[in-house]
Amino acid sequence: MSPNRAPRLAGFSYVGLHQYFVTICTDKRRTSFADQGAATWLTLQIAPTFEARRFAVIAFCVMRDHVHLLLEGLTEDADLRAVVHNWKLRTAFAWKQRTGERLWQEGYYDYVLRDGDSVPGIVRYIIGNPIRGGLADDVTRYPYAGSSRYALAELADAAIDWQPPWKRRRVQRPASTYGKRRASTYAATVAAGL
Repeated sequence: MSPNRAPRLAGFSYVGLHQYFVTICTDKRRTSFADQGAATWLTLQIAPTFEARRFAVIAFCVMRDHVHLLLEGLTEDADLRAVVHNWKLRTAFAWKQRTGERLWQEGYYDYVLRDGDSVPGIVRYIIGNPIRGGLADDVTRYPYAGSSRYALAELADAAIDWQPPWKRRRVQRPASTYGKRRASTYAATVAAGL
């Protein structure tokens, strides 16, 4: 397996009535979708492909260098690996014909939702990406996010805070926290006479 490819969940088939949070990045994280035409083109490729393969697109967001998808298998034979492979292959081929460039990184990141996971939280994370990225100040006006099931305003109303597991591991503290921590550690060391 390539070091750039995210591992799949061992022992899990990725087939059936499951929900998945998927992130697909552009090759070398190029900002391929910074162009309005390119972002619109990719947005239009999402729902038809996944719905034809028995997946609901609960939420999606096309960013400059990646795409987030929240997908739900609607039948016992809905196959995530097959549909993502097909979608990447079709969009990559069309992109190469249009631009002469490679579109996607090898592999993709996925998270299989468990019973306790918050779907509204994941939706908020996905549709909040343009705000965090400085591309929009209101999710309902970002043209490259949506759903095959809900209006964007409905998604925004139902959303709550959430972070994907791979971001939870890296706890980011404000710079001021680091300074206070070092100062208090230094003060404790001096007070102890060390």
